[in-house]
Amino acid sequence: MNGGRVIVARDGLRRGLGAARASHEGAVLGSSARHDACIVDLMRSAAATETRSRTPPRAGVVLAAILALTLGCAASGDPSPTSASAALEMSAPSEPGDALGTSLATPSRASEDVVLDTRADGARLTARVLPLRPDGDPERVLRLSPSGLTPRLTQALEAARVLDARFVTSGVLVLSADHTLAVHREGGSSTLDEGVYPPLSVVGDDVAYARGPFAALEVARANATTGRVAALTRGMAPAWSPALDEEARAVVFVSASSGAPRLYRVREGATPSPLPPLGRFPDSVRAPRFEGGLFVFEDTQGTVFADLERGRVVRTLGGQR
Repeated sequence: MNGGRVIVARDGLRRGLGAARASHEGAVLGSSARHDACIVDLMRSAAATETRSRTPPRAGVVLAAILALTLGCAASGDPSPTSASAALEMSAPSEPGDALGTSLATPSRASEDVVLDTRADGARLTARVLPLRPDGDPERVLRLSPSGLTPRLTQALEAARVLDARFVTSGVLVLSADHTLAVHREGGSSTLDEGVYPPLSVVGDDVAYARGPFAALEVARANATTGRVAALTRGMAPAWSPALDEEARAVVFVSASSGAPRLYRVREGATPSPLPPLGRFPDSVRAPRFEGGLFVFEDTQGTVFADLERGRVVRTLGGQR
């Protein structure tokens, strides 16, 4: 594959989903108790897998595992810790080459640069993709290289190891390689949250993201100015790819808690509402976004522009961007 993408466990995702579907083909959703028991089993298996690993799993592997396991739990039949562990193993690539690229504006090879964000005054957050460790299953880690910032901010952020970084109104939002989310300003830095996974969706000083332990991600939001953090979902795991709307009032995200990936909308303090099914969902380390009232996201087939209210794909850009 050429540049313009990042390696994630695409083949692992396909194999994990395929195994889950094949083993339960034609089955219907099991009882709530059986489904909950299966979720507990997969959490235990995921925790054991994470403990054995020298580093946290890559975001792509997380997505592959949680989708495969949740689809398996949603189908009928008695849940099995053994099958949960097997699905986790199938969701991880067996070797560095056992992965396919996604349609991201992110290079797949180490030592290539990617622009994470730009600002109206010309400031840029550029990063270099670091090599994957051969002795573990590391995440896509970047070495930050900002430009156009004040000397103090530049010194604080230069060469930082990050998972994501974005400009906010009050400074620079950085998701460090240890999953700590912090805002950096001229006068110093402050931690907003921990256990955070990319991608980050930013509007002004507000940010939405997924957080939690492996295979149990929920959606939260924070404000970089006030430091206030609010949990938006409970019992929706696995949830991923949140996107703030253009006014930062509501968040759209994906959840497979019902047994299959589906888009939901939630406002703080309210219950998440399912949106009309699209047949496609965000599957990328690049955050979905809103453009002119349309929901824009990337999946394995390309870029999708969707009308969420009608549950209709308006247009697509196929292939790699």
